[in-house]
Amino acid sequence: MRHLALLVLLLAQDRTSESGLKYSVNPSKPGPRRAPVIIFLHGTGGNAGVFSGWAAEARKRGFIVVLPQSTGTGDAKAGNTSGDNMARWAEVDEPKVVSLAREIQRTMNGDPKRTYLAGYSNGAFHAVIFALKHPDAFSALLCIGGGCNLASLSDETKRLGAYIIHGTADNAVPFDAGQRASDQLKKHGLDVVFRKFDRRGHDIFDEEAKAFFDWLPKFVRPYVPGSIAWEGDLAKAKEKGGRMLAWFWSAKDEKSELADYF
Repeated sequence: MRHLALLVLLLAQDRTSESGLKYSVNPSKPGPRRAPVIIFLHGTGGNAGVFSGWAAEARKRGFIVVLPQSTGTGDAKAGNTSGDNMARWAEVDEPKVVSLAREIQRTMNGDPKRTYLAGYSNGAFHAVIFALKHPDAFSALLCIGGGCNLASLSDETKRLGAYIIHGTADNAVPFDAGQRASDQLKKHGLDVVFRKFDRRGHDIFDEEAKAFFDWLPKFVRPYVPGSIAWEGDLAKAKEKGGRMLAWFWSAKDEKSELADYF
């Protein structure tokens, strides 16, 4: 019932991102201070309701919660080889998710240094891929019932955190996929937590949400030039004859909120 209630709420707040992704966001308006952002990528079938427990814990801690809808479907060009038309994440969504993260930072007062990517099942695989390929956009990742399909990683990924959860009785994505992902990311120098649940299947593990959000705050991404698409805002301001408020980051104090403004 709580999944249905959350899904109804989110559907009522559907938006379309600048990159073309349908998404919902809670809260629906920007707050007075920059807030951490977490983006949840659904599994095959596109059921955002499975994240109800995780979303509730995130909101309790002041996060901006974003649930986008994939554009991948049964189209082989979108990365699907299983022959069905169920919604799923695919390679075509990679730039769209990164763009959405930056859009939320810009329009919802989201913190670019505390933006995190999470996923379940199909969404977990792509959350890992998208975050590892874009350490300039994300600070840490959550993988629930997924794995890692990347053969090589850049040095920049070493500062990311990875929280991986898998059940030993998972019949949809074998437990070994999660174990291998954990081993691979540790080998590359990432800070990894691997949570093994004996005799559990392809679950969402709501009970792990508190531990995850307790672990997350230590991952604060230093600002990387170009990660905020301010150039586009400046062009729009010039076109409309308006003004633009810009903020600057000081490399001397990457942890201080005061260093973000002057």
